[in-house]
Amino acid sequence: MNGGDVKISVRGLTKRFPMQRRNKVKGLSTEGVAALGYLMRQTLWPSKEMRDEDSSASFVALDDVSFDVRAGEVLGIIGRNGAGKSTLLRILARVLDPSAGSVTIRGRVVSLLELGTGFAPEMTVRENVQIHGRLAGFSARKIQESESAVIEFAGLGDFRDVPLRSCPSGSAVQLAFSAMVNLEAQIILAD
Repeated sequence: MNGGDVKISVRGLTKRFPMQRRNKVKGLSTEGVAALGYLMRQTLWPSKEMRDEDSSASFVALDDVSFDVRAGEVLGIIGRNGAGKSTLLRILARVLDPSAGSVTIRGRVVSLLELGTGFAPEMTVRENVQIHGRLAGFSARKIQESESAVIEFAGLGDFRDVPLRSCPSGSAVQLAFSAMVNLEAQIILAD
């Protein structure tokens, strides 16, 4: 990676998920046990033979992905269901760890992997803006300065002191998108 204008650099990114058994033992699913066993084997015996043996029992969601995103660029990722788009975004958001490769991110990231999640329906629109902004790493001052713009852009000016659950349907999605745009994040991840 050269130059200070690269905001995201991904090199050799690979993500494997263990294939889980679907059989039942005395009414209890063995999926959790199978996943735990897989993780324990990977941790205790990380030999090449073990990785090769387990690769047949895993689903490869990402395989050796590399790219850069420079300041001011917009990158859109399109593909069929199961192509790894959401997995890539979850790794960039640090929700998942990669199986191999590296990710370097320079700048404040706002993740909206599922628009509208993370909002509290019992809290007012204003309270949700405050909490969402703080969780995204913005200062109280920045949130206060942007609050009116966020609420107005979301079309919720008449509902600012109303619990989110009492607002028109889709309000959480509108609020999430508006916060992302108006709080001026340096890097925005949206699924």
